[in-house]
Parts: sequence; C-alpha cells; structure tokens
Amino acid sequence: MSEHDNDSKELIQSFVDKLDSYTARQHQSIKEYSSSEKIEAELKKVDEKRNIVLQYIGGMSKDIYSMEVEREHSILQQASNMQSAFSFVTAGLFVIAQVVSDHRGNNLCPFAIFIGFGLITFLLLVSLFLATMAQNRYSHDGAPTIQHLLSVLNNDQNIENLQNDNARVVFTISQYSAYYSSLRKINNKRALYVKLSMFFFKVALVSSAIVAIILGLLDGF
Repeated sequence: MSEHDNDSKELIQSFVDKLDSYTARQHQSIKEYSSSEKIEAELKKVDEKRNIVLQYIGGMSKDIYSMEVEREHSILQQASNMQSAFSFVTAGLFVIAQVVSDHRGNNLCPFAIFIGFGLITFLLLVSLFLATMAQNRYSHDGAPTIQHLLSVLNNDQNIENLQNDNARVVFTISQYSAYYSSLRKINNKRALYVKLSMFFFKVALVSSAIVAIILGLLDGF
C-alpha cells in the first residue's frame, strides 16, 4: 500500500471521527436542553443529518471518480488523434520531399534537403513516441476482485461493521478514494505526454515553414 493511500485513509478516518464527535456533541446538547418528550425525536434528526452528510460524500466520491475515468478517455482520444495527425503529415512530407528533390535547382545541395526534412521527421517521430507513451496501459488500482472483497469480509468484525449503512458508505468512500488517487496519478502522466507530443508536433510544423524558406533562399542563390 502506498504512502498516498495511507494518507487518504487517514484523512477519511479523520473526517468520520470529526463527524462522530460533532454528532456526539449534538446528542449531549439535546439531552441537556430538550424535554424528555422531544429527546428521541431530536436525536433521530441529528443521526439523519449525519447520514445525509455521509451519503453526500459517498455520492460525490463516485462522481469524482467517474469524471476522472472520462478524463482518461479524453486523454487517450487526444493521443490517438496525435498519431493520426502524424500519419497524414508524414505522408505529405515525404511527397513534398520527393518533389523538391526532383525539381531542385543547381544551387540547392541534396544534403541540405536531407538535413531539413530529416529535422522535421525527427520532431514528428518524437511527437509520435510521446503520443504512444500516453496510450500505454499502466497498471493502477481498480475495482477489487470478488476474492479480495470476500477476504476483506473474512472476519466477524468486518461483517458486523458492514451491517451498518454508514459503515458501508465509509468503506465505499475509501475504495473510491484509492481508485481515484491511482488513476489520477496515471492520467497526469498521460496528460504530460500528450502536451509534449503536441509541443513537438507544433515545433515540427514551424520547422517545416522555416526549412521551406531556407531551401527557397538557397535555391535562389
């Protein structure tokens, strides 16, 4: 288990402890200042509010994890688009290189053409490599297997705890927290690869214009 997962579990437990402490203070206040006829009803209202808070956090945990899954799909799609762009641009680049080589003037050295188009090709290959790295299937924490879930429940204490609605919500929150932390770390890495891929792709396009100008000037001399 990673240090980040431990910190996340400690944060969740700290929140639950504070919520329990707040609920206990509310109970104590009600017992001190409410009439005996109203105590039971007031205590029930406090417990219901506690349940609402836990249910809200549980629902938000699920929504946040779902958004991170959607972000993963978006990043993978962007990486795929970069690979497609590489294919089209490279095909066009080689056609242009052949045309330039066949119709070059006497003043234009073939080596200059090789250097210019070689530089552009190198930048495009770097862009392709980074886009491919973004699509790499990295391992991360996912939904537990049935065997793992049963192993968690393989003692009386856990079975007794999960019979309580709030305990189940807390368990769900902790699971989503672990999934989210692991997936977000990988998505951040993928996003960085995509950004770098786009950067080198843009540099390659700018370099294409610069190389075209330089070759044109050389051919004119």
